[in-house]
Amino acid sequence: EADYTVGDMKLWLNFHKGKDPAEYDLVGPKGCWKMGAGSEVLGDDVVIADVMGERFENKWLMQLSLFPKKKSESTGQWESTFETIEEWVPPPPEEAWDEEDDDEVKWKQELEKNENDG
Repeated sequence: EADYTVGDMKLWLNFHKGKDPAEYDLVGPKGCWKMGAGSEVLGDDVVIADVMGERFENKWLMQLSLFPKKKSESTGQWESTFETIEEWVPPPPEEAWDEEDDDEVKWKQELEKNENDG
């Protein structure tokens, strides 16, 4: 477990899930994970245990993400669209809270409309 690399993860995803590594980036913590750490595309030679940080109750707190690439119209090559995030800073509470988002009746109406439409 301690020596699995991003390249190993991509091989597993290709074999078990049919995910072509050319079509996505594996994104994880910038440096070693900690609260507020940024995110970056991880190279194939990165050892996953080295970036995941300490465990809490035998579990890593950080998850890796698959970030889709975009196919260039001019070259036909898959290109990364992920932009490195240096540090994650949560929005101020007044921007994070939207009173309309907490309207349960409105949410149920939207849910029912979506179910009827689709």
